[in-house]
Amino acid sequence: MRRLAVLAVVLAACTSTARLPSTTGVATTTASSATTVTTRPLAAVAVRLSDVESLAAKGARVQVGQTVQLGPGDSEVLLLPFDQPVRLSINYVVGGAAAEPAWTQEVLAAEDGSTQLVIEQPWRAPTPVEEPIVLAWQAGGTPATYLDQLAAARGLTVTSPRWWTLDSEGFLVGETDADFIAAAHELGIEVWPYITNGF
Repeated sequence: MRRLAVLAVVLAACTSTARLPSTTGVATTTASSATTVTTRPLAAVAVRLSDVESLAAKGARVQVGQTVQLGPGDSEVLLLPFDQPVRLSINYVVGGAAAEPAWTQEVLAAEDGSTQLVIEQPWRAPTPVEEPIVLAWQAGGTPATYLDQLAAARGLTVTSPRWWTLDSEGFLVGETDADFIAAAHELGIEVWPYITNGF
Protein backbone atom coordinates (compact mmCIF):
# COMPACT_ATOMS: atom_id res chain seq x y z
CA MET A 1 0.00 0.00 0.00
CA ARG A 2 2.88 2.32 0.77
CA ARG A 3 4.44 1.62 -2.61
CA LEU A 4 1.10 2.31 -4.31
CA ALA A 5 0.72 5.65 -2.53
CA VAL A 6 4.21 6.71 -3.59
CA LEU A 7 3.45 5.63 -7.14
CA ALA A 8 0.27 7.70 -7.23
CA VAL A 9 2.18 10.80 -6.15
CA VAL A 10 4.94 10.23 -8.71
CA LEU A 11 2.46 9.67 -11.54
CA ALA A 12 0.46 12.72 -10.52
CA ALA A 13 3.66 14.79 -10.63
CA CYS A 14 4.49 13.40 -14.06
CA THR A 15 1.12 14.56 -15.35
CA SER A 16 1.74 18.08 -14.02
CA THR A 17 -0.57 17.79 -11.01
CA ALA A 18 0.87 16.85 -7.62
CA ARG A 19 -2.34 15.85 -5.86
CA LEU A 20 -3.41 12.91 -3.75
CA PRO A 21 -5.86 10.39 -5.24
CA SER A 22 -9.44 11.56 -5.49
CA THR A 23 -12.55 10.02 -7.00
CA THR A 24 -14.23 13.32 -7.80
CA GLY A 25 -13.02 16.72 -8.89
CA VAL A 26 -13.06 19.30 -6.10
CA ALA A 27 -12.66 23.01 -6.81
CA THR A 28 -11.30 25.35 -4.11
CA THR A 29 -10.69 29.08 -4.23
CA THR A 30 -8.23 31.04 -2.10
CA ALA A 31 -9.14 34.55 -1.05
CA SER A 32 -5.68 36.00 -1.68
CA SER A 33 -5.17 34.84 -5.27
CA ALA A 34 -8.69 33.82 -6.35
CA THR A 35 -7.12 30.79 -8.05
CA THR A 36 -9.22 27.70 -8.64
CA VAL A 37 -7.41 24.40 -8.10
CA THR A 38 -9.09 21.20 -9.18
CA THR A 39 -7.87 17.80 -8.07
CA ARG A 40 -7.92 15.31 -10.90
CA PRO A 41 -10.05 12.19 -10.45
CA LEU A 42 -8.07 8.96 -10.64
CA ALA A 43 -9.01 5.50 -11.84
CA ALA A 44 -7.50 2.18 -10.80
CA VAL A 45 -5.69 0.45 -13.67
CA ALA A 46 -4.73 -3.21 -13.41
CA VAL A 47 -1.20 -3.84 -14.67
CA ARG A 48 0.18 -7.19 -15.78
CA LEU A 49 2.78 -8.66 -18.10
CA SER A 50 1.70 -10.25 -21.36
CA ASP A 51 2.25 -14.00 -21.67
CA VAL A 52 5.20 -13.38 -23.98
CA GLU A 53 6.70 -10.78 -21.66
CA SER A 54 6.27 -13.08 -18.66
CA LEU A 55 8.36 -15.71 -20.41
CA ALA A 56 10.98 -13.15 -21.40
CA ALA A 57 11.14 -11.74 -17.86
CA LYS A 58 12.40 -14.95 -16.26
CA GLY A 59 15.27 -13.93 -13.98
CA ALA A 60 14.44 -10.24 -14.39
CA ARG A 61 11.72 -7.77 -13.51
CA VAL A 62 9.94 -5.20 -15.61
CA GLN A 63 9.94 -1.71 -14.13
CA VAL A 64 7.04 0.68 -14.76
CA GLY A 65 8.12 4.26 -14.29
CA GLN A 66 10.48 4.45 -11.32
CA THR A 67 8.50 2.57 -8.71
CA VAL A 68 6.65 -0.59 -9.72
CA GLN A 69 8.51 -3.74 -10.69
CA LEU A 70 6.66 -6.74 -12.10
CA GLY A 71 7.90 -10.27 -12.57
CA PRO A 72 6.27 -13.32 -14.12
CA GLY A 73 2.90 -13.87 -12.50
CA ASP A 74 2.88 -10.51 -10.69
CA SER A 75 0.18 -7.89 -11.02
CA GLU A 76 -0.17 -4.35 -9.68
CA VAL A 77 -2.71 -1.55 -9.59
CA LEU A 78 -1.88 1.98 -10.70
CA LEU A 79 -3.92 5.07 -9.92
CA LEU A 80 -4.00 7.20 -13.05
CA PRO A 81 -5.99 10.29 -14.08
CA PHE A 82 -8.67 9.27 -16.56
CA ASP A 83 -8.99 12.66 -18.27
CA GLN A 84 -5.89 12.26 -20.43
CA PRO A 85 -3.48 9.54 -21.62
CA VAL A 86 -0.41 8.83 -19.50
CA ARG A 87 2.85 7.67 -21.10
CA LEU A 88 4.88 5.39 -18.84
CA SER A 89 8.55 4.54 -19.25
CA ILE A 90 9.27 0.82 -18.97
CA ASN A 91 12.50 -1.16 -18.83
CA TYR A 92 13.99 -4.38 -17.53
CA VAL A 93 15.70 -4.54 -14.14
CA VAL A 94 18.41 -7.17 -13.83
CA GLY A 95 20.34 -7.57 -10.59
CA GLY A 96 18.86 -4.35 -9.25
CA ALA A 97 20.07 -2.24 -12.19
CA ALA A 98 18.01 -0.93 -15.10
CA ALA A 99 18.89 -2.59 -18.37
CA GLU A 100 18.01 -2.32 -22.02
CA PRO A 101 15.75 -2.57 -23.84
CA ALA A 102 13.66 0.38 -22.65
CA TRP A 103 10.40 1.54 -24.16
CA THR A 104 7.24 3.50 -23.38
CA GLN A 105 3.58 2.56 -23.32
CA GLU A 106 0.55 4.80 -23.21
CA VAL A 107 -2.56 4.08 -21.18
CA LEU A 108 -5.85 5.94 -20.94
CA ALA A 109 -7.59 5.04 -17.70
CA ALA A 110 -11.32 4.41 -17.84
CA GLU A 111 -13.45 6.26 -15.33
CA ASP A 112 -15.09 3.04 -14.18
CA GLY A 113 -11.68 1.57 -13.34
CA SER A 114 -11.99 -1.30 -15.83
CA THR A 115 -8.77 -0.46 -17.67
CA GLN A 116 -5.95 -2.99 -17.87
CA LEU A 117 -2.42 -2.11 -18.93
CA VAL A 118 -0.67 -5.08 -20.50
CA ILE A 119 3.09 -4.58 -20.50
CA GLU A 120 4.56 -5.74 -23.78
CA GLN A 121 7.49 -4.55 -25.82
CA PRO A 122 6.06 -2.91 -28.97
CA TRP A 123 8.10 -5.07 -31.36
CA ARG A 124 6.68 -8.20 -29.72
CA ALA A 125 3.09 -7.20 -30.33
CA PRO A 126 1.49 -9.33 -33.06
CA THR A 127 0.81 -7.47 -36.28
CA PRO A 128 -1.21 -8.75 -39.24
CA VAL A 129 0.84 -9.46 -42.35
CA GLU A 130 -0.79 -9.40 -45.75
CA GLU A 131 -0.46 -12.48 -47.93
CA PRO A 132 1.66 -13.50 -49.65
CA ILE A 133 4.66 -13.27 -47.32
CA VAL A 134 7.85 -12.40 -49.22
CA LEU A 135 10.72 -12.75 -46.76
CA ALA A 136 14.45 -12.14 -47.09
CA TRP A 137 17.22 -12.95 -44.63
CA GLN A 138 19.87 -10.30 -44.03
CA ALA A 139 23.29 -11.19 -42.64
CA GLY A 140 26.84 -9.87 -42.64
CA GLY A 141 25.90 -6.24 -43.23
CA THR A 142 25.18 -3.10 -41.25
CA PRO A 143 21.84 -1.42 -40.50
CA ALA A 144 22.62 1.12 -43.24
CA THR A 145 23.33 -1.51 -45.90
CA TYR A 146 20.29 -3.51 -44.77
CA LEU A 147 18.05 -0.47 -45.25
CA ASP A 148 19.54 0.20 -48.70
CA GLN A 149 18.69 -3.38 -49.64
CA LEU A 150 15.13 -3.04 -48.33
CA ALA A 151 14.55 0.19 -50.26
CA ALA A 152 15.61 -1.55 -53.47
CA ALA A 153 13.68 -4.79 -52.90
CA ARG A 154 10.29 -4.26 -54.50
CA GLY A 155 7.54 -6.53 -53.25
CA LEU A 156 9.37 -7.54 -50.07
CA THR A 157 7.01 -7.81 -47.09
CA VAL A 158 9.28 -9.19 -44.33
CA THR A 159 12.97 -8.89 -43.50
CA SER A 160 14.74 -11.22 -41.10
CA PRO A 161 18.05 -9.73 -39.94
CA ARG A 162 20.61 -11.92 -38.20
CA TRP A 163 20.73 -10.29 -34.77
CA TRP A 164 20.68 -13.14 -32.28
CA THR A 165 22.93 -16.17 -31.84
CA LEU A 166 22.81 -19.07 -29.40
CA ASP A 167 26.14 -19.47 -27.62
CA SER A 168 27.65 -22.75 -26.45
CA GLU A 169 25.66 -22.59 -23.19
CA GLY A 170 22.35 -21.93 -24.93
CA PHE A 171 22.12 -18.22 -24.07
CA LEU A 172 20.99 -15.62 -26.59
CA VAL A 173 23.73 -13.18 -27.59
CA GLY A 174 23.01 -10.08 -29.63
CA GLU A 175 20.82 -7.00 -29.63
CA THR A 176 17.74 -5.53 -31.28
CA ASP A 177 18.06 -2.37 -33.37
CA ALA A 178 14.91 -0.36 -32.64
CA ASP A 179 15.89 2.39 -35.13
CA PHE A 180 16.20 -0.17 -37.92
CA ILE A 181 12.79 -1.60 -37.02
CA ALA A 182 11.21 1.84 -37.19
CA ALA A 183 12.85 2.59 -40.55
CA ALA A 184 11.77 -0.78 -41.99
CA HIS A 185 8.21 -0.19 -40.82
CA GLU A 186 8.23 3.16 -42.62
CA LEU A 187 9.01 1.21 -45.80
CA GLY A 188 6.04 -1.05 -45.08
CA ILE A 189 8.23 -4.05 -44.22
CA GLU A 190 7.80 -6.21 -41.12
CA VAL A 191 10.88 -7.27 -39.14
CA TRP A 192 11.19 -10.88 -37.94
CA PRO A 193 14.67 -11.32 -36.41
CA TYR A 194 16.08 -14.80 -36.71
CA ILE A 195 18.24 -16.74 -34.28
CA THR A 196 21.23 -18.75 -35.44
CA ASN A 197 23.49 -21.26 -33.72
CA GLY A 198 26.57 -19.63 -35.26
CA PHE A 199 26.69 -22.34 -37.95
